[in-house]
Amino acid sequence: LHKAIRRQRQMCIRDRYTEKDNYKSQTEKFEQSYEDLLELYPAGSSQEGMIVLAKAIEEDTGVEFSTLSMSEITPVYTFGQITSTNPSAMGRAVYSTDYVGNRVTLTMNYKATYDQGKGLISYLNSATDRKYTIDSMSMTYNETDDAMTGTIVLSTFDITGSDRTVPAVTVQNVPVLSLIHI
Repeated sequence: LHKAIRRQRQMCIRDRYTEKDNYKSQTEKFEQSYEDLLELYPAGSSQEGMIVLAKAIEEDTGVEFSTLSMSEITPVYTFGQITSTNPSAMGRAVYSTDYVGNRVTLTMNYKATYDQGKGLISYLNSATDRKYTIDSMSMTYNETDDAMTGTIVLSTFDITGSDRTVPAVTVQNVPVLSLIHI
């Protein structure tokens, strides 16, 4: 009986060994897919970053924002620790991370033409640099001058972690004052 069990285990190991290149290839594909998915979310948010973001949306859509308020950064998901289901490593951690998924809510009063307002919605729904949800949008339309005004509330999402660096924000065309020490 022991010889039969040993022989069966050897065959199982041999079968797995013959598939090792396939396992390795599949693991590399999974790791790349994971990295690609992670890159869909910025590594963090800041007030400066949200101001630059609002300015970029204005420039890309023609919509004018008269006010911008930003909520506190709110954690909405904490990535966890995954334990092995492999019998040889049962219960041991095989994956652990300090990643946290966060949401920042932006409330912006805007002015736009009707087409710019539609363009804003399309822009936000098709953005690839950041994930957005439009939480609410109010509008008033004046047909005489084709002016739409209202408020839009957006949620933006990021994933922070010790191995993710929030890029420095460069604000163009804003004078920086230097202090002279005497």
